[in-house]
Amino acid sequence: MMRLFRFLFLLCPILLAGQNLSLLPDLPGAERDKPASYAPENLYEYIDGASDLFLAYGFKELTLVHYKYPSNAEVTLELYDQGSPENAFGMYSQERPREGEYFPVGAEGYGEEKIFNFTKGPFYVKLSLMGRVDERPVLFLERIARRVAERLPAPSSFPSLLNAFPQEDKRSRSETYVLENFLGHPFLSRFFSAEYSLEGKTYRLFLSEKGTPEEAALVLKEWNRIAPQVKDLSPARGETVRLEDPFNGTVLLKVLDKSVLGVLSPDPLLGEELLKRFAQGLARR
Repeated sequence: MMRLFRFLFLLCPILLAGQNLSLLPDLPGAERDKPASYAPENLYEYIDGASDLFLAYGFKELTLVHYKYPSNAEVTLELYDQGSPENAFGMYSQERPREGEYFPVGAEGYGEEKIFNFTKGPFYVKLSLMGRVDERPVLFLERIARRVAERLPAPSSFPSLLNAFPQEDKRSRSETYVLENFLGHPFLSRFFSAEYSLEGKTYRLFLSEKGTPEEAALVLKEWNRIAPQVKDLSPARGETVRLEDPFNGTVLLKVLDKSVLGVLSPDPLLGEELLKRFAQGLARR
């Protein structure tokens, strides 16, 4: 029994000795509980039912802490380290609303009643409030979010590939990032996408930057394997390839050096024009 007790005692600091504890701020007028840290193996213990989505976006560590105020208000800070700015943005984009109250905190933040979430670098940060405060809860949490953001050693910007997406006709805050199984295909990984509205129809532009031109060309070959409409799989630079995906409809693709870009297109002519604008934006990066 004593050996078991010592074994469990040695395990406990694993939950408390996370790598990101030094990033937690002190808050004026609040007492901070002892922080806890969760790894991929036990994240389910804190967010059972939601952990799979975080894990699908490369989750590394959750640092959790509670701040208590004399008024009995309590703020919970969840600092999710997703391993990369792309993964953190992807996770954030899965939960942010299309319409909401947004703030320039980190790369971007939003508040809803008694919650405030933002992303910065590889971190996705979630704040929540219990109890009452003497101002709008979202503004109270925004100030705390800014203190947290100041301690995070990362640029306050979204991943740079998002700058290649055309702004005209883009649906507000429709940008997403998918680490694996984009559009339901196992061979499609690390894709950014955004929705566009043209003449009452929805188009979806997408982009992935691969490690080599050969890796980019392999995406076209794999896609053609399930939608075999193209015999020549060596299109000239800038040439558009049209595939009929059995699950997603008409797909227009370009492979430019290490980049794969394309559009889900209900109208091929408008889709081609949109894809051309996209390729021009990518060239200007």
